[in-house]
Amino acid sequence: MRGCGRASGIGPQGEARRRAAGPARCDPHIIAVSSAADWTPASACCKLRSTAVCHLPRSANAAARNAAVRKDKEKAYLSAIIEKLNTLFDGDLTDDDQLVYVNHVIMGKLLESAMLVQQAANNTKEQFSNSPDLKTELRNALMEALDAHTSMSSQALNSETIQAGILDILLNHARLWESLRDRAPGAMP
Repeated sequence: MRGCGRASGIGPQGEARRRAAGPARCDPHIIAVSSAADWTPASACCKLRSTAVCHLPRSANAAARNAAVRKDKEKAYLSAIIEKLNTLFDGDLTDDDQLVYVNHVIMGKLLESAMLVQQAANNTKEQFSNSPDLKTELRNALMEALDAHTSMSSQALNSETIQAGILDILLNHARLWESLRDRAPGAMP
């Protein structure tokens, strides 16, 4: 089975090798063909003719591989965080509950601290991690997060208008429906 010319190179030599090899089956996401007649949906491939062109340059293929590597590293990073979080918290908490709370809520509150920004800029990571101000700012962030979330949750529970606004944001801006469909196996088109 031969690809779309990426391996053999696009150009006079690659084209000559492609023609000599005859028809090939290719990934339909990689090949752009000149007409619907070139496309064979039943076999999920295309039949290359002299008009077929690879529409992903080599740099795009490298970018796709790099994106996959970054995604794998991010998964490993998040898995390590989840493992640590699961040892810290008890109760009926999902991994997402814990990740959002630590990585977004608490981290966001700490990033608002001008004192911590200055200390991070002027110290090594080890010096920064031993700062008594870091522990104080963490406690402040925990209390501020509790206050903010309690206030927002109370307001939302007591107001149909706020609930409708949250649903509007989730459905029309935050892609709730699309995200849920992505999780559902065999969702209708």
